[in-house]
Amino acid sequence: MRRAVPPRPARDLRLDALRGWLQLTIFMAHAALVAPGSTQLGGWIVHTAWGYSDSSEQFIFSSGLGLGSVFALKFSRDGIGPAMADLWARALRLYRTHFMLFAAFGALVFLGAYGLGFTDDLSRMGWTTLTERPATALALIPPLVYQPQFMEILPVFIVCTLLVGPFLWLVERVGDVAMLLPFALYLATHIFGLALPAIGPEDYPVWGFNPFAWQFLYLLGAWLGRRSLLTEGRAVPHHKALVALAVGILVWGFFIRITTYGWWPAAWLPFGWVPPLNWLIVKENLGPVLLLHGLALAYLCATKLPRDMAFLSRGYWPWLTAVGRHSLQAYCVGLCLSWGVAAVLRLAGYNVVLDALLLALGCAVLLCLGRWLDLQRKPAPTRAA
Repeated sequence: MRRAVPPRPARDLRLDALRGWLQLTIFMAHAALVAPGSTQLGGWIVHTAWGYSDSSEQFIFSSGLGLGSVFALKFSRDGIGPAMADLWARALRLYRTHFMLFAAFGALVFLGAYGLGFTDDLSRMGWTTLTERPATALALIPPLVYQPQFMEILPVFIVCTLLVGPFLWLVERVGDVAMLLPFALYLATHIFGLALPAIGPEDYPVWGFNPFAWQFLYLLGAWLGRRSLLTEGRAVPHHKALVALAVGILVWGFFIRITTYGWWPAAWLPFGWVPPLNWLIVKENLGPVLLLHGLALAYLCATKLPRDMAFLSRGYWPWLTAVGRHSLQAYCVGLCLSWGVAAVLRLAGYNVVLDALLLALGCAVLLCLGRWLDLQRKPAPTRAA
């Protein structure tokens, strides 16, 4: 017997605003990573400079959260077939976008190498495989095995999108105990070294974002998104002990981070030392410290930001929420803009004022893009009662 269809929830502007802000910080972080040393401000604005997790953890978690709610609604309303078809369509759209981004960003890298003298980018960012073994590189792009720098994030989204349907179907059958399966896979990744082969920067041999590890964060978000729909937004309990724990994790991360900068004496830390984190903070495998730090930040946002933030629909705030709604397009445009920022600074020589102006201009472009895409949207057709 099919469960009664839950009411379609109002769009959560908090989530749109947070995802919009994440896209702006991802652009600024990429500007600092495209050519290390060319820009400095972008790397300090991203919250990973003040802790351990960064925008990747928050964005993957929030994407799972949104998609879990959407899938649960379609499943309840239309059945498993249409809900799964919607997921496959989303995954196919991501797959096509990956190809377009690969071509666009690759063109910029080769323009920089052969037109502007940035020849070191080819080897540093993993594009020499395309020049030295073009047949191999072209054959490995469709199966998502060839992953130069910045080409590794959309593949993990594709895989996770395809996993949401079977996972939430299993939740319908066996209940919340199904969450043990992605958690067990996450643990097995760290215990047994599970990984998928790839060719990346400097022949990096595995996926830059290991799907065996990152699926846990995405599916955790999907599980909570489903619960949020079925419990009318009460998926996460608000508890003082959990709030204190989350704050403690963020404060600990902050002081460890500034200690590594030499701004805080290590002797003032508990036990007087910086712990050797090593594999606990490896990005590729979503190290446990990254996971806990990211979840602590997400928990505080979910429980401490008031749901009714009416100001987000007024003034210039809709420009930010629009970026969050069109995050895929914003990500692709932002990555290309980040290359442009780094290129200008490399050619002109580093200047903090120019750095700030270029980052501000790039953010303005993304805000205008989001607003423009919002204006192009057609209103959803009204369903018959």
